[in-house]
Amino acid sequence: MDWPNYHHLLYFWTVARLGSLHRASQELMLSPPTLSTQIRKLENQLGVKLFEKTGRSLTLTESGKLVMRYADGIFALGRELVSALNRQSLDQGIELVLGVSVGIPQEIVSRLVQTIWTTHPPVRLRLRTSSVGDLLEELDRHQIDLVLADQLAYRSSRSRTVSQLIGECGVSLLAPPGLAKRLLPRYPTSLDGVSILLPAPETSLHHAVRRWFESEGIRPNILAEVDDSDLVGRLGPLTDSCLVVHNLIAPSVCQRYGLKVVGEVRASSVKLYAIASERKLQDPVIHSLINKAKQGWVQGFFESDISGE
Repeated sequence: MDWPNYHHLLYFWTVARLGSLHRASQELMLSPPTLSTQIRKLENQLGVKLFEKTGRSLTLTESGKLVMRYADGIFALGRELVSALNRQSLDQGIELVLGVSVGIPQEIVSRLVQTIWTTHPPVRLRLRTSSVGDLLEELDRHQIDLVLADQLAYRSSRSRTVSQLIGECGVSLLAPPGLAKRLLPRYPTSLDGVSILLPAPETSLHHAVRRWFESEGIRPNILAEVDDSDLVGRLGPLTDSCLVVHNLIAPSVCQRYGLKVVGEVRASSVKLYAIASERKLQDPVIHSLINKAKQGWVQGFFESDISGE
């Protein structure tokens, strides 16, 4: 089988994306009969049927869905090539689109970003914050170069992704001073019935704490689920509630909001991963950034925590 004709593939991709032969003909400035003929040529070349009629709409067949996934990748790479050439011609250095999953504290992200800015050639960042699922979808569509997430990537149906561990840390439980004083003598059983502020359900920190509560037979009062570590730090004293944070930022959260460490969430930890496509990981800039992030995790975080800064 020969390579699909580029223009036929473009016509197919446009119709599939818009879901209408008429709308696609307007965008491509071709008559519907001409466009239909071009798609039939692609079907004959590939030896499969790509569309089925559903009323007035066109629905992709299973073969059509497979072709669409590859077409998405082909045209995304084309856009990426044009973007890279434009950046080079404008002498803007390297642009990196970085996706950060909800639940990773801003303090951790800011310290990791500082390590990225020490690279040469210089990197200009575009930051996106969203759920892991949404970020991985954008990674599949080549709209994001690198994702920082607190969980491994699932196997993508469109492209092969690789998750590299950057660092791991434990989990601390904090509370306002008066509440912490009451909880410490019988910790952790004293948490039973106490108001708790948890991270958002889609975060690994949320699941780690939930598992620990179950293993200890603790039934706290879940007052709220908040994905902003700064906001949850403010809410703790206002609601006289406990909150859970990464060990790495516990000292600064305590200092900033007048909280005390009640104890660690035993045998629990959270991890941070850098996720990218196999092709992107071969890029020397991405490879260097991940290595620097790993070094920054160890040197920039743990040294400052030990010194009490």
